[in-house]
Amino acid sequence: MFLGHYGVAFAAKRFAPRTSLGSWGLWAMVILLAVFYAMSLVSPPPPNEHVLAIMTLGLWLFIPWGWWVDRHRESYGFTPSTA
Repeated sequence: MFLGHYGVAFAAKRFAPRTSLGSWGLWAMVILLAVFYAMSLVSPPPPNEHVLAIMTLGLWLFIPWGWWVDRHRESYGFTPSTA
């Protein structure tokens, strides 16, 4: 979790939002992930494997959400090499 702070700071500083959705979407995702992390520290374990499987599959929703946020942000100060 400690290294995640550097990733969020890098993404927020290096990639500028194209629209307000890029800014709000990034911070909403970061806050929700932080809430899930905090809840995992204080909540009891899942009651059975079925609940664990459903919650794990639910976490896959963050993949398209991250893609969507990335589509509303643009990089600046970075030029890819054409080697």
